[in-house]
Amino acid sequence: MTFADNPSQNKIYKSLSLEGTKNLNGSFCVVKTSNNLDKDGSPDTNVNVDIVRNINGTSYGPVGRDRTMVPGKTFVILGKVMRNRFGNGVESVAPNTEGTHGAYYKVFLDPTTGITPQVHQNQDVRMKVAAMAISGDVATVFYGGESSEALSSVIGQPFSRISPKSTSEALLNQNKKVSAYSSIDNSFNYESTDSGLSISINGLVGLTDDVYLVGLVNPEFAGDTARGQYVECSVEVPVSKGYFEVFCANLNYEPIQLAHDK
Repeated sequence: MTFADNPSQNKIYKSLSLEGTKNLNGSFCVVKTSNNLDKDGSPDTNVNVDIVRNINGTSYGPVGRDRTMVPGKTFVILGKVMRNRFGNGVESVAPNTEGTHGAYYKVFLDPTTGITPQVHQNQDVRMKVAAMAISGDVATVFYGGESSEALSSVIGQPFSRISPKSTSEALLNQNKKVSAYSSIDNSFNYESTDSGLSISINGLVGLTDDVYLVGLVNPEFAGDTARGQYVECSVEVPVSKGYFEVFCANLNYEPIQLAHDK
């Protein structure tokens, strides 16, 4: 089925419900918006797949969040990197003898920018960390080692494609002794399986003053609201449901008078 009431108008999608002779609880529902259909040859860029749930007698399907890299949501600036007294932007911290924290990397951030790092993660879904350097009008994202690409090649791409490029993750709270952000010295702490990102940052701060630490946030935490001119939806109903009739599919959305890609 396709929802396309006034297809020239952009919409923010909120919820999807199904009505019929039986509830469709347990059915698979696939939803994708026009903004991301077949984008860059990847039709699953903004596909949300979930199980239909019955709430107070009504079957609700998923309207997920945008799965792409969006500035200020899934691509966030954690702060501007500054040098410490040794001229480095990052230093490694060894695990202490008391065992209250493991090894991690400390990034020194400029306190005059007014940026307070926002950390969006939990034990199972971690926020990745990378660096961004600006030279002239070009911004480049560095993941560590020789892995880098222009910011324009990151924004709008699926999170699932960008996230694996970084091996660095924001530090989890370790026994309440060390966390990702420390307001005491305005530093950001991350852990990694290699020193690639720290080497990149320390090299960059010697070349330019415009080096930033950035976070790659899983869309489950901060993905942009699903939007577009129309939505395509398909529902796969288990054979065990037997014969049924669907009366209607209801899509709750909010029309907006903005550019179709915003």
